[in-house]
Amino acid sequence: MEQNVKNCLSFKYVVLILMIFPSIGFAQGWKPANDDLHSIQPGGGFPVGFELKFKTNLGGKEWIYGGYWDTDSLRRNVAYREGGKWVPLPFSGYFGNIASDIEMYGDTLYILGSFLNLVQDDSGDTLADTGLIKWFNDSLWTVNDKQGASKLLISAFHMSAKGDSMIIAGGSYYDTVKLIGDQFMSSNGGQSWQYPYSVIHPTETVGYFGATYYKVEILPNGDILTINNGSPLGSTFRGLSRWDGQQWHGFGNGLSGSTSRAFDFEFYKGQLYMGGTFSKSVFPNDPGDFIARWNGLQWEEFANGVEGFVHDMFAYDNILYTSIDGGQISDHRFGDVKIPFFAGWDGHQWCGTPSQFKRPPAHFGFINDTLYVSFLEPSVIDGDSVGYMAYYDGDYLHGPNAICSTFGLGQDEMTNYKASSFTVHPNPAQDKIQIRGIKGLNIKSVKVWSPNGKCLLNRKFESETLNVDLDLLRFSPGLLLLEVNGMVFQKIVKK
Repeated sequence: MEQNVKNCLSFKYVVLILMIFPSIGFAQGWKPANDDLHSIQPGGGFPVGFELKFKTNLGGKEWIYGGYWDTDSLRRNVAYREGGKWVPLPFSGYFGNIASDIEMYGDTLYILGSFLNLVQDDSGDTLADTGLIKWFNDSLWTVNDKQGASKLLISAFHMSAKGDSMIIAGGSYYDTVKLIGDQFMSSNGGQSWQYPYSVIHPTETVGYFGATYYKVEILPNGDILTINNGSPLGSTFRGLSRWDGQQWHGFGNGLSGSTSRAFDFEFYKGQLYMGGTFSKSVFPNDPGDFIARWNGLQWEEFANGVEGFVHDMFAYDNILYTSIDGGQISDHRFGDVKIPFFAGWDGHQWCGTPSQFKRPPAHFGFINDTLYVSFLEPSVIDGDSVGYMAYYDGDYLHGPNAICSTFGLGQDEMTNYKASSFTVHPNPAQDKIQIRGIKGLNIKSVKVWSPNGKCLLNRKFESETLNVDLDLLRFSPGLLLLEVNGMVFQKIVKK
């Protein structure tokens, strides 16, 4: 049974609202969000001691982590948002302490980093120097098991937890022979730890490239996906590597450029994306310009690439957010539109609001559905001082000053099995087209878009079907864009 969906939403409705209520548009922009977050000023006058990242909906709370100073000149590392303020976890310590990652492991918050001389707020007790802290029900303790997983974590960066398994990735531990990135893993709720758990393929001889500095993740099926910049140039394992419980697997041809590195990966609408310093414009065998998409068989160029190193990606509210750095700010590009530092991909185009940044942002994230950005130094955005942290007041993607890349950019590169699982005939067509599912994949939804991003038709099917006949008589002659199941995108021509 077919269900017609009359409200075919697009960003133009937002523009219409702003035309009716122009004051809404004028209010949008970056606003300071420092609250009680501070940095110290040493004798040379250069601010130090401030670096914050964001994590959304972890244990039901919104978090910042890294390092900052509070109004009482105490060095804090982790805080959550509550009552319009940042509430720090109850410990402070050495000015160089940094929290590099946080993760829920069951009902306990694990804090990874480098911690010296930690003092608990309530008791004044000093905690042992460590690289891993646990926090549960307002109580705090370090991890120093006999196997030394905590004690040896002197340069750990990321962790991931699923069920009873947790994995921690770092750059080194107290073994001078082991200079590659190592991982410590627990599969029994933290009762015991295994190390090293190297991401380097055992047949390869490598140097020290910081193999897992950036990210490691336990996938829903139990596999482990990790960044691997330590394998030799051109190795299939270089860029990303996947452990299936028995052996390591590479991805396509890997990364081949001498300066090519992976910085981040993210899953978006069921597909895997990788970002970093790789560029096919410099090294033709690399998979794209700073961002690439895995199609199940190989890496492919995505949406004409970006201009600038991709150092962070995250999926939030059905958008793939991506931040870039490097080069001249005026040259930053997402697809075919210039937006400094940060933009969101909505499945069809890149969008964002250009701003003038005095200094490059360090990190981006969302807190209570609001976009935040942090800086290592006091900064100015669009002529206004925002200090070390700012939030965007308004709609960053589709507000009055936002711009977007060409609608449908990059969809021609979709050559994976999903794109080839449907056929459209005839094309060009005068009165109707026939959409046929092959390889056993049913049709769940169909949308028709104009080239400028207007949704002309939105149909959902309560009973999935292999065949859909689509009437084109209602559409004006010209180019149309066809979307099937929210993924497959194809150009059709109405005569």
